[in-house]
Amino acid sequence: MKASASKVEPFEEFLRRKAEKDGERFDWDSRRSKWLESVDNLYQRIGKWLKPFEDKGLLAIDFTEIELYEGRLGHYKIRQLDIFMGKTEISLIPKGTLVLGGLGRIDMRGPAGELMFVLFDNWGEWQLARRSPGFESWHLSKRSFQDALKIVIDGEATELYWWD
Repeated sequence: MKASASKVEPFEEFLRRKAEKDGERFDWDSRRSKWLESVDNLYQRIGKWLKPFEDKGLLAIDFTEIELYEGRLGHYKIRQLDIFMGKTEISLIPKGTLVLGGLGRIDMRGPAGELMFVLFDNWGEWQLARRSPGFESWHLSKRSFQDALKIVIDGEATELYWWD
């Protein structure tokens, strides 16, 4: 049986309703801008937490510009945060904003492991997360960040605290 040329397919009808409901096309430039701003804000927050230790010469912070490619966003430059403690290096490496289950992800890698920073629902509301037998996440605070550093440096902390 042939469909008539005047009859609209159900999927096309669905797409038209969706476009009318959304009002306009998705703004990829805005998505990339919000992502870059959220990453920069996270780095500023971490910088404030680490500044007293940097001032005492216990660690150093530096940035490396990297390039990411994400489908609709194309190629773009973003900063990776590197923390140096003696011979130990910890890197916060942005993975992208087009991630399953969230608005963006940054991997934190150290000699003893890896954790993630994830934007689940709201721009700027970062959480710490890790893959274990399941998936665990914690509120990001000064205390939980310090515990996360201990985990990726030498596995010392076994708990991540969500309060300051």
